[in-house]
Amino acid sequence: MNTLHRFYLGAVTAALTVLAPGLSGAADFPNRQVRFVVPSTPGGALDVLARIMSAKLTEKWGQPIVVDNRGGAGGIIGTDIVAKAPPDGHTLLIVTTGFVTNPYLYKNLPYRTPNGFTPITILASTPNVLVAHPSLPVRTLQELVAMAKAKPGALNYASSGVGSGGHLTMEFLKQRAGFEVTHVPYKGAGDATGGVVSGQTQLFFTAIGAVLPQINAKALNALAVSGAKRSEALPNVPTVAESGVPGFVVDSWYAIMGPANMPKETLDRIYRDVAEVIKTPAVIAQFRTLGFEIGGMPPREFADYVRAELKTWGGALENSPTQDGAKVQ
Repeated sequence: MNTLHRFYLGAVTAALTVLAPGLSGAADFPNRQVRFVVPSTPGGALDVLARIMSAKLTEKWGQPIVVDNRGGAGGIIGTDIVAKAPPDGHTLLIVTTGFVTNPYLYKNLPYRTPNGFTPITILASTPNVLVAHPSLPVRTLQELVAMAKAKPGALNYASSGVGSGGHLTMEFLKQRAGFEVTHVPYKGAGDATGGVVSGQTQLFFTAIGAVLPQINAKALNALAVSGAKRSEALPNVPTVAESGVPGFVVDSWYAIMGPANMPKETLDRIYRDVAEVIKTPAVIAQFRTLGFEIGGMPPREFADYVRAELKTWGGALENSPTQDGAKVQ
């Protein structure tokens, strides 16, 4: 090879490196272990979904996937880890509706919402279910509201943390139905479930999948679900609207995101594989057993959905009182 040819070859190689820095990483993704960061403690619906997806995608990708539970600060700790990770697809966030409520609940987040992330797709959605410890002498939402009004502040309810879906669902229900119960936040859904099963707390509004085994075992009583219609997983449990609070509908969604500026090739690969996995009969059966509706929204549509959700929750929370750095306690 003469000097001129070597010059041209070197110039072409350099140009490709400058013009397409993400191509080599995207073409062989994944080339090592993948990390699913779950910004909550083990045992909740988000954790269950992450573990279902990690098992199936490990088979598809041929690389191990580690589920890394980083609970605390309303999901901020785990979310921030992904915001600061390299955008090569090997660190991904499994997140829920708190992603779009935290900007209105906490001051000075260490990341930008939504611009600090790459939305990939919604994995699933679900209504929340209101459950009660069996020692509480109520079997319907109407009975609970009557008791709470007769004894203001005497009852308490668990949540997986300030700003969690269950926390906000209960706060909206209190406003709409006009009763008072005391909030007891835990570090995550698993801890909150343990609190209400043990009788430390009396009530819990959470994703159906997080407490379905306890409901089936009669360790908790299901009073109402927050969706627009009854859940296939709990067909005998009425909706909140059916129980005397017309128009009340609150659903939670669960999604996968990456850091900002992920290469399009990597984003497309992850979305394609995730969408294929959640539409397989085995995963559909698992999701529906847990009360989840199947997701699969394309990245661009999901990005628009996140922006719309930010506006929706912003309007709902803008007048909430501030306390200890959070607008809703």
